[in-house]
Amino acid sequence: MGDMKRAIARKIQDRQDYEAKVRDRLTSTLVIAASIIAALRLAKDEQIGRPSPCGKHSRGWRGTGTNDFGSNRQMIRREYEQRKRQYV
Repeated sequence: MGDMKRAIARKIQDRQDYEAKVRDRLTSTLVIAASIIAALRLAKDEQIGRPSPCGKHSRGWRGTGTNDFGSNRQMIRREYEQRKRQYV
């Protein structure tokens, strides 16, 4: 009787260990993916705190019905020029 309880407890423990291992692997995969996305956004633009433009191409960033990427590009260009003047 005691051997059977130990065998059942062992199977339960093995299953919990396996589930924890899978959960940890999934979590680390998500963390790696998020860090890659953040690194790419940082390399593209220094202001990564703003929302991502993905999925909003037809409505623009502010939902105005127009595409505002041109004005955003101009703003980034102005900031670049200002910073460049600071260090010269």
